[in-house]
Amino acid sequence: MEIATTYTEAELPALLKARDWSAFSFLYENYSGALYSTILHIIPEREKANQVLLETFVYIMLNIQHYSIEKGSLFTWMFSIARKLSLRVIKAEVDGLEQHVLDGDSNGYGLYKALQQLTPESRHIFELVYYKGYSYQEVADRHKQTAQAVKQQLSKALIQLRDILK
Repeated sequence: MEIATTYTEAELPALLKARDWSAFSFLYENYSGALYSTILHIIPEREKANQVLLETFVYIMLNIQHYSIEKGSLFTWMFSIARKLSLRVIKAEVDGLEQHVLDGDSNGYGLYKALQQLTPESRHIFELVYYKGYSYQEVADRHKQTAQAVKQQLSKALIQLRDILK
């Protein structure tokens, strides 16, 4: 029978900085679920969320030397990394759509015309999130929906726009 290893809030960062692989294993086993949940709140597509989770832990491993307990807890630092990486993925998708419009496309659609093909509600949600900077929760409150429903609708809208602009 294997004895479970635990670390204090002070011990874990020190061991991670010393490249202790059992500490990295502990970190992944104990924090990956919470970080994955955070990522899924931003990126509802599981395949992309899994990729961001992997990138988050690679980033943590490569940048643990920059972590300082004086700036906050280890989890808060990791949460911030997961959130930033997730938002970069969403921004890249939107930038890709915008670049596709700027480059021109074979169907002759601009982003405006493509947006007109979405349902009015999907178009409105897209505009609130990507043009006006609303959070998922703010949009959900305005539309009397859950934040998860807003994310799913936005994900579907992005897929539709990608297909329209191909």
